[in-house]
Amino acid sequence: PPRSTLFPYTTLFRSTAGYPGRMSPTTQAPLFIYIHTEAMKAAVEQRLRIQGDQFGERLRSSDAEANSLIPLGTPLEATPRIHQLAVSPTQQQVTWSGELEELSFHLRFSGPPGEQTISAGFVEITTPGLPIAQLPISIVVDPSKAKAKIEFASAKTLERIFASYSHQDADVVQACKAVYRALGIQLFVDKDNI
Repeated sequence: PPRSTLFPYTTLFRSTAGYPGRMSPTTQAPLFIYIHTEAMKAAVEQRLRIQGDQFGERLRSSDAEANSLIPLGTPLEATPRIHQLAVSPTQQQVTWSGELEELSFHLRFSGPPGEQTISAGFVEITTPGLPIAQLPISIVVDPSKAKAKIEFASAKTLERIFASYSHQDADVVQACKAVYRALGIQLFVDKDNI
Protein backbone atom coordinates (compact mmCIF):
# COMPACT_ATOMS: atom_id res chain seq x y z
CA PRO A 1 0.00 0.00 0.00
CA PRO A 2 1.09 3.62 -0.48
CA ARG A 3 3.01 5.04 2.49
CA SER A 4 0.32 7.68 3.10
CA THR A 5 -2.28 4.96 3.78
CA LEU A 6 -0.04 3.38 6.43
CA PHE A 7 -0.07 6.64 8.41
CA PRO A 8 -3.43 8.38 7.76
CA TYR A 9 -2.48 11.73 9.33
CA THR A 10 0.63 12.20 7.23
CA THR A 11 1.19 13.60 3.76
CA LEU A 12 4.03 13.50 1.27
CA PHE A 13 5.62 16.92 0.96
CA ARG A 14 8.05 18.71 -1.32
CA SER A 15 9.94 21.99 -0.97
CA THR A 16 10.36 24.66 -3.63
CA ALA A 17 12.48 27.82 -3.53
CA GLY A 18 11.93 30.87 -5.78
CA TYR A 19 14.81 33.33 -5.97
CA PRO A 20 16.62 35.70 -8.33
CA GLY A 21 19.17 34.10 -10.64
CA ARG A 22 20.96 37.45 -10.77
CA MET A 23 20.86 40.41 -8.45
CA SER A 24 22.54 43.75 -7.97
CA PRO A 25 24.84 44.06 -4.94
CA THR A 26 23.06 47.29 -3.99
CA THR A 27 19.44 46.11 -3.97
CA GLN A 28 17.38 43.74 -1.88
CA ALA A 29 15.97 40.59 -3.55
CA PRO A 30 13.23 38.13 -2.51
CA LEU A 31 13.53 34.48 -1.58
CA PHE A 32 10.28 32.48 -1.51
CA ILE A 33 10.05 29.06 0.11
CA TYR A 34 7.07 26.77 -0.44
CA ILE A 35 6.48 23.57 1.47
CA HIS A 36 3.66 21.76 -0.28
CA THR A 37 2.07 18.55 -1.49
CA GLU A 38 2.42 17.18 -5.00
CA ALA A 39 -1.18 18.28 -5.66
CA MET A 40 -0.18 21.92 -4.98
CA LYS A 41 2.78 21.90 -7.40
CA ALA A 42 0.88 23.73 -10.17
CA ALA A 43 -0.36 26.37 -7.71
CA VAL A 44 3.22 26.97 -6.50
CA GLU A 45 4.47 27.30 -10.08
CA GLN A 46 1.68 29.80 -10.80
CA ARG A 47 2.59 31.86 -7.72
CA LEU A 48 6.23 31.91 -8.80
CA ARG A 49 5.24 33.02 -12.32
CA ILE A 50 3.23 35.91 -10.85
CA GLN A 51 6.13 36.85 -8.56
CA GLY A 52 8.51 36.61 -11.54
CA ASP A 53 6.27 38.92 -13.58
CA GLN A 54 6.89 41.60 -10.97
CA PHE A 55 10.52 41.52 -12.11
CA GLY A 56 9.67 41.40 -15.84
CA GLU A 57 11.27 38.03 -16.57
CA ARG A 58 10.07 34.40 -16.79
CA LEU A 59 11.04 31.87 -14.17
CA ARG A 60 13.28 28.88 -14.76
CA SER A 61 12.49 25.67 -12.91
CA SER A 62 13.85 22.36 -11.71
CA ASP A 63 11.76 19.70 -10.04
CA ALA A 64 12.03 16.72 -7.68
CA GLU A 65 9.52 14.19 -6.43
CA ALA A 66 8.05 14.24 -2.93
CA ASN A 67 9.24 11.29 -0.87
CA SER A 68 8.85 12.06 2.85
CA LEU A 69 5.73 11.66 4.94
CA ILE A 70 5.21 14.47 7.42
CA PRO A 71 2.56 14.21 10.15
CA LEU A 72 0.03 17.04 10.13
CA GLY A 73 0.85 19.62 12.79
CA THR A 74 4.63 19.03 12.57
CA PRO A 75 6.64 22.22 13.14
CA LEU A 76 8.97 22.89 10.20
CA GLU A 77 11.78 25.43 10.02
CA ALA A 78 13.33 27.00 6.93
CA THR A 79 16.85 28.42 7.31
CA PRO A 80 18.64 29.97 4.30
CA ARG A 81 22.43 29.58 4.37
CA ILE A 82 23.82 31.42 1.35
CA HIS A 83 27.45 32.60 1.13
CA GLN A 84 27.83 36.40 1.11
CA LEU A 85 24.07 37.06 1.39
CA ALA A 86 22.44 38.49 4.50
CA VAL A 87 18.99 36.97 4.96
CA SER A 88 16.10 38.56 6.82
CA PRO A 89 14.60 36.97 8.79
CA THR A 90 17.35 34.42 9.39
CA GLN A 91 14.88 31.58 9.99
CA GLN A 92 11.11 30.99 9.86
CA GLN A 93 8.90 28.30 11.34
CA VAL A 94 5.53 27.02 10.15
CA THR A 95 3.23 24.22 11.24
CA TRP A 96 2.58 21.70 8.46
CA SER A 97 -1.10 21.90 7.49
CA GLY A 98 -0.90 19.21 4.83
CA GLU A 99 -1.23 21.37 1.69
CA LEU A 100 0.82 24.55 1.26
CA GLU A 101 3.01 26.72 3.45
CA GLU A 102 4.61 29.89 2.04
CA LEU A 103 7.55 31.74 3.57
CA SER A 104 9.33 34.83 2.27
CA PHE A 105 12.77 36.18 3.05
CA HIS A 106 14.77 39.21 1.88
CA LEU A 107 18.30 38.86 0.52
CA ARG A 108 20.99 41.52 0.52
CA PHE A 109 24.57 41.11 -0.69
CA SER A 110 27.02 41.28 2.23
CA GLY A 111 30.28 40.50 0.41
CA PRO A 112 33.02 42.88 -0.68
CA PRO A 113 32.18 45.34 -3.48
CA GLY A 114 33.70 44.87 -6.89
CA GLU A 115 33.48 42.24 -9.59
CA GLN A 116 30.65 39.87 -10.40
CA THR A 117 30.51 36.94 -7.97
CA ILE A 118 28.38 33.87 -7.31
CA SER A 119 26.68 33.45 -3.95
CA ALA A 120 25.78 29.81 -3.41
CA GLY A 121 24.32 27.80 -0.58
CA PHE A 122 21.06 26.18 0.37
CA VAL A 123 17.86 26.49 2.33
CA GLU A 124 17.65 23.83 4.99
CA ILE A 125 14.22 22.50 5.95
CA THR A 126 14.17 20.92 9.40
CA THR A 127 11.73 19.64 11.93
CA PRO A 128 13.28 21.39 14.93
CA GLY A 129 16.89 20.39 14.79
CA LEU A 130 16.57 17.43 12.40
CA PRO A 131 17.30 18.14 8.71
CA ILE A 132 14.74 16.69 6.29
CA ALA A 133 15.42 18.60 3.04
CA GLN A 134 17.88 21.01 1.40
CA LEU A 135 17.15 23.35 -1.49
CA PRO A 136 20.24 24.44 -3.46
CA ILE A 137 20.54 28.18 -4.16
CA SER A 138 22.98 29.92 -6.53
CA ILE A 139 22.72 33.64 -7.32
CA VAL A 140 25.03 35.71 -9.53
CA VAL A 141 25.71 39.05 -7.86
CA ASP A 142 26.38 41.43 -10.73
CA PRO A 143 27.11 45.15 -10.29
CA SER A 144 25.66 45.81 -13.76
CA LYS A 145 22.36 44.04 -12.98
CA ALA A 146 19.48 46.48 -12.54
CA LYS A 147 16.58 44.04 -12.04
CA ALA A 148 16.43 40.69 -10.30
CA LYS A 149 15.08 37.67 -12.18
CA ILE A 150 13.46 35.04 -9.99
CA GLU A 151 14.35 31.40 -10.55
CA PHE A 152 13.12 28.43 -8.62
CA ALA A 153 14.51 25.10 -7.56
CA SER A 154 13.02 22.05 -5.93
CA ALA A 155 14.75 19.37 -3.95
CA LYS A 156 14.06 15.82 -2.96
CA THR A 157 13.79 15.35 0.80
CA LEU A 158 16.42 13.30 2.55
CA GLU A 159 15.79 9.55 2.55
CA ARG A 160 18.85 8.31 4.43
CA ILE A 161 21.12 9.95 7.00
CA PHE A 162 24.26 8.56 8.66
CA ALA A 163 24.80 9.43 12.33
CA SER A 164 28.38 10.15 13.38
CA TYR A 165 28.41 10.43 17.17
CA SER A 166 30.18 9.66 20.43
CA HIS A 167 28.91 6.44 21.97
CA GLN A 168 28.23 8.46 25.14
CA ASP A 169 25.39 10.06 23.13
CA ALA A 170 23.79 6.76 22.07
CA ASP A 171 20.51 7.56 23.85
CA VAL A 172 20.17 10.87 21.98
CA VAL A 173 20.96 9.17 18.66
CA GLN A 174 18.33 6.48 19.32
CA ALA A 175 15.73 9.20 20.08
CA CYS A 176 16.65 10.95 16.79
CA LYS A 177 16.39 7.62 14.99
CA ALA A 178 12.82 7.19 16.29
CA VAL A 179 11.84 10.70 15.09
CA TYR A 180 13.41 10.14 11.67
CA ARG A 181 11.66 6.75 11.38
CA ALA A 182 8.31 8.47 12.06
CA LEU A 183 9.13 10.89 9.22
CA GLY A 184 9.96 8.04 6.84
CA ILE A 185 13.69 8.80 6.86
CA GLN A 186 16.24 6.07 7.56
CA LEU A 187 18.96 6.98 10.08
CA PHE A 188 21.99 4.69 9.81
CA VAL A 189 23.65 4.04 13.16
CA ASP A 190 26.90 2.07 13.32
CA LYS A 191 25.77 -0.52 15.87
CA ASP A 192 22.46 -1.13 14.05
CA ASN A 193 23.28 -0.80 10.35
CA ILE A 194 26.97 -1.40 9.66
